[in-house]
Formats: sequence, C-alpha cells, structure tokens
Amino acid sequence: MKKIGLFITAIMIFISCTTDKNSDVKETTVKEDKANIKASIDSFYSCLETLNNGKISDFLYNVMIKGDKTEEIEGGYCQEPDENGNLVDVKCKHTTVYLERLSEKFEEQFDEFQIDDKLAFNYTNLKGKYVWDSRQEKWTKSNSNIIEFEFPEYESDKNNCKIVFDVYEDQETNFRVKERHFDNKTGEETEKHVFKSPKLPTKAHVLMTVNKERVFELNISNVTYEVKTNVTIPTRFEMTMFTDPFEGNLTITRSTPEQFQLKYKLTSGAGCGFDLSSTVTLEHSDYDNIDSENGIKSVKGYFSYNALKINYNIDATEVNKLQKKNKELTDEQINKFSDVEVLYNNVKIADLVFNKEENKDFPLTLIYKDGTKEAVKNYFEGFEDRVKNIFSKFTKNDKK
Repeated sequence: MKKIGLFITAIMIFISCTTDKNSDVKETTVKEDKANIKASIDSFYSCLETLNNGKISDFLYNVMIKGDKTEEIEGGYCQEPDENGNLVDVKCKHTTVYLERLSEKFEEQFDEFQIDDKLAFNYTNLKGKYVWDSRQEKWTKSNSNIIEFEFPEYESDKNNCKIVFDVYEDQETNFRVKERHFDNKTGEETEKHVFKSPKLPTKAHVLMTVNKERVFELNISNVTYEVKTNVTIPTRFEMTMFTDPFEGNLTITRSTPEQFQLKYKLTSGAGCGFDLSSTVTLEHSDYDNIDSENGIKSVKGYFSYNALKINYNIDATEVNKLQKKNKELTDEQINKFSDVEVLYNNVKIADLVFNKEENKDFPLTLIYKDGTKEAVKNYFEGFEDRVKNIFSKFTKNDKK
C-alpha cells in the first residue's frame, strides 16, 4: 500500500489550491483544461505565501531562527575545508535553537511530572503558571488550576507569548505493537509483540497568543474509542486547529462497524484551502485482526477546491492480494485497481494514472479526454526553488 499512499499524497498537492470561483458548468477544451490546472498550481504558491506571511510563521521564525545561539565548544576542534578545499582544524561550534533551550530547561526542572505510569500526559501534576525568567534563564512556577506558559519570542525581557492549556481529558487504550530487541551477547536482533496501554486524549483545548493576538489554537472534542484486546479504534473524533491564518477542521466517524468516514477542511479566508472526504470500508469488524496489509476492503472519496475535483476509488483487497504475491507492483496492476478522475466544474477532464516507467521521480501521468498524455511533473518545474524562495527567511543565514 506504500505506492498507493504516494499516489494519494501527490494528488493532494496537485489540487490543494485554486482561485477559480466560476460555478457555471461548461464544456472545455484540453487547452483550457491545461490552463485551469496551471492556474491551480500557481495559486498554490500564493497559498504558501499566505502561510509564510501569517503570525504562526513569524512566531516559528523568532523561536527557531532569530533566537538561535552559536557557541564554541571548549577544548574541541573540528576539521572544515578552507577556501582551497583543504581540511584545516577549527574550533568546534554548537548551535542551539532558542525554543529548544527553553524546553530543555523545562525538562530539567519539571521532567518528572510530565508522564505518569500509564504513559499519559500528566495534566494534573503539571498544572501551574510557568514564567520564563530571562535573566536567570530558568522557569518560575506558581499555582494555577490550568497549565499556563509565559515567555518571550526570542532573547528578550518581555514575555510576549502566552500559552493556555485549560482543558484535558483522556482514556486508557490498548495496542499490540512490535518491538525489536538486540542481544549484546549474541549480536542477534529479535522482534516480539508487546502490549501498551497509553492514555489518548478525548478532550483538549490549547490557545497561544503573541502580543495578545491569537496565533495558534487547538480544540479536540467529541472523541470516543472502542478498546479491543490488541487495538483501539476511534469511533468519533472532532478537532479544529487554527495556525494563523489557516483554520482546519477534522472529523472521523464510524457509520457502521465496517465503515469509517474522514472529513478534513482547511481554509485561510483568502482563497486558500481544500476539502478532503474519504470513506474506508473494512472487510470485517474484527479490529484485533486488521492492519495496513489485511482487512481493508476499499478506500474512496475526493479532494476538491472550488471548480477542481479529484475522485478516487482504490480496491485495497485486490492490491493487498497482489502485494502478497509480488514484492513490487507494476503500473498496470496499480492502475487496474485504482480509479482516479480529474474533474473541472463536475465535468471529467482527465484520468490520473501511475506511471513510474516513464517518470520514476514523480510517477503520475494525466490522460486528457482527447487521449493525449502529459506528465504531472511538468506542472511542477522549479517547484523546489520557488518554495525555498517563499520560505527564504528560514534558510538564510542573515536574521531580521
């Protein structure tokens, strides 16, 4: 199923943003279809710029890049190439990220309170108000009936960031997992199944503000689990997450013992976002005997944004049967049991097929309605450079 996963991931990128808001249904030419796809990809870069200009991006820059610190390691020497390419001895240096320094200090002071004997986040014992003292470089704690953090974005005396963790509930679960064990005497590695009973959240709420403006918010609610001997299945899950300026909504529901529905919507309020709807059907409801290679019957649904939509239907049963016989599936086998259509204004404009024989790095090909073919990678020429340019503040050595 790994190739199928790659298939779906590439599709998500392919249709994640578009700005065409024309709802009129009309027949288009292949030339127009290509232009509409290109416009959708171009708008994807605009969406990335929206993300880069958001408050969450500025916060991450300040705590990860602007506030980093490079120090020489006393008594340590490293070899680095000089301008002629010759290795020379230089003082070793160590760079730490500002946020990493804050979290390491917190663990040093309060680590014993974070996880309890049930592998759970220890919300009760961690309740308190934690304020960063930049002069002493340590956290001070005072009483509170919730968890609160106050700290600066980077090296500063002003604690302009605030995190409030005011709701948390969880439930004990069961999982049967594989663990590898290495025998130091024999040098042999063995694998065995062990049982874990972690507590998973059923309700949570976290809010982060910077300069009193909302930057991040997470809300988990209406969560129920069915706990079996070897596995735990979420039968209901709702989550909303705000990362300025994007708002995401995720729901998972079990409609029947064998069928689950996943819906996800991401919007920015400025023409960026997409909808995902997926239905996973199981062959049976004996959850203890279901894994990624056995028990999944089909996966179908759609990705859409405004006029552009991609429908997919994967026969997982047949794919798994083939994978048990063959280590690597052929393009023909994957496409036989994976039906993917590209629509524009609800009118089919192309099929999307797996084609690693011609495009190993980006193995997707469009077959337009007139029968002509085109590699999807053609729409992503210069993609890496454009993305790096948009997020250049995270890669440049110079800081604001």
